[in-house]
Amino acid sequence: MKPFIEKETCYILIIDDDKEDHFFLRTAITKVLPQALVESVYDGSEALEYLNRVIKGPDLIFLDLNMGRLSGKATLKHLKTNLSLCKIPVIILTTSENEMEKKEILNLGANGFYTKPNNVGDLVTMIEELRTSLLH
Repeated sequence: MKPFIEKETCYILIIDDDKEDHFFLRTAITKVLPQALVESVYDGSEALEYLNRVIKGPDLIFLDLNMGRLSGKATLKHLKTNLSLCKIPVIILTTSENEMEKKEILNLGANGFYTKPNNVGDLVTMIEELRTSLLH
């Protein structure tokens, strides 16, 4: 699979229960990857239902850890044990700064673990860094 940003259009899924976080992340993605198609779902259960309905999975998933119904950790476990979804890169965006939790989440298969930035500018920088790192 090609890195998502080499494609003319990339498909990114945001899984987070905070609508404001969706707005800021979508704004940052659009600044860095204006061609991106960005979809939003608001908890892990909704994400898994959505992903079971789509024909083609996203090129990248941004996943919050602290959500209702199905946590980000449980969602990540489902994603990484599903043969049709396990290759999708998953970037964790969370308010947590717990190093033990970070290690556990990375061991479960997340491709990155980031504490949510406080502003769009920092989100833009993070997306630019991810674009660069996922190219190599």
